[in-house]
Amino acid sequence: MRADNFLTEAGQPPIYYFAYGMLTDPEIMDGIPLVGKAILSNFEFEMFMYANVKPSPRSKVYGTLWEVNREVISRLDQIEGYPTLYDRKMVPVISNGKRYEAFVYTLTPESRQELEGSEPSQGYINKLIRGYKNANVPLEQLQRTL
Repeated sequence: MRADNFLTEAGQPPIYYFAYGMLTDPEIMDGIPLVGKAILSNFEFEMFMYANVKPSPRSKVYGTLWEVNREVISRLDQIEGYPTLYDRKMVPVISNGKRYEAFVYTLTPESRQELEGSEPSQGYINKLIRGYKNANVPLEQLQRTL
């Protein structure tokens, strides 16, 4: 998704995006500034054909935090099939000991129901592994769901 000459819009605060699935992969997020490994509290990681997070008290999901702009969010919306496949919401995450408000994509209830029982491809899993390793995200949550 190469972001040539990445700049936050002048005078605008940065926009953050929390990724836990294929968009943790630095090859896909090429040129997008990585803030680092991040934690999303009160959500649980789950895997169908695609990764998802769902609300779950006292649970946590590890992922990556990216600094994006409106153009990148627009491209992410297309990749994630927003608003039909995934919905987008703002959530608090912690990265490097600091709290950020970040966008996260979650499967819509209809999509989650349709994907129930499906499994990810090995190529999809490889993207997650590459992204997790790049940002030192523990592989445990991925291994637990597979």
